[in-house]
Amino acid sequence: MSNELFPIVVPIDFSDASWVALERALKLANNASAVHVVHVLRPLSAMEPGVAWGTIDDGTREKAAKERLDRELNERGHEGVEAKVLFGEPARRVADYAEEQGAPMVVVSAFGHSGIMRVLLGSVTERVVRLSKCDVLVVRPKPGTATAL
Repeated sequence: MSNELFPIVVPIDFSDASWVALERALKLANNASAVHVVHVLRPLSAMEPGVAWGTIDDGTREKAAKERLDRELNERGHEGVEAKVLFGEPARRVADYAEEQGAPMVVVSAFGHSGIMRVLLGSVTERVVRLSKCDVLVVRPKPGTATAL
């Protein structure tokens, strides 16, 4: 595959379905270094107990998320994949990151919130499709795979 198809951006929320999307991206890229995985942390509210008590901050959250992301990538045999932790509204940050990197494609899982959460928040996947300026490949997880984004 030619270099114009790289990097491929894959949002990871640690669900089984998001890892299926990563597997698809790795097959398309045929090179782990051409894939960027991103995990997006929503901003903390000043009213959350950890913030109010001063026991948690963005630096702590970012470090914990990055350690988990690196650990799970290594456990799954995906050394060489670029891994980033970002802050903000997930769909917007994924779309913005893809644009910043000049990525021609985002690969995302098909499943999103269900029930009332979907009504309140909307599907991150749907928003990534709408907000991204590049192509978005929506991957359907295998039957029985937990929901994702």
